[in-house]
Amino acid sequence: MESDFFVLDSSAVIAYYNTEDPHHSESLRISEAFSDKKAVLHPFVIQEVATAFAYRFGPAEAEQFFADIRGAASMLIPVVQVEKDIAFFEQVGKKMSFTDLALVRLAKEMRAPLFTFDKQILSLMQDLK
Repeated sequence: MESDFFVLDSSAVIAYYNTEDPHHSESLRISEAFSDKKAVLHPFVIQEVATAFAYRFGPAEAEQFFADIRGAASMLIPVVQVEKDIAFFEQVGKKMSFTDLALVRLAKEMRAPLFTFDKQILSLMQDLK
């Protein structure tokens, strides 16, 4: 059964907003392909994206991102499940960011695709199939 959701990684969100990002065009194309699904934006990703925008482009970009997610009708911001994320982090045992592993766990649990350009995440998703 195909999921009605897709999980967003910060690499995909940043590429979507940043026209200079090498993955910008691809992010627009993939976003269009997911247009009939609900985006899942983990709180850890919100933190990563807002920080990246504030440092790279200034606080106005982060504020625009906040306005966009506040106004998004087709977005789910899940509750952080730290104990599940810790257990998954320990189970996987790879040198990866805690946030990345939390996203992989969430995508697996929701049986949803994970929209990312991060090669390490993509590799792990493939390994876990």
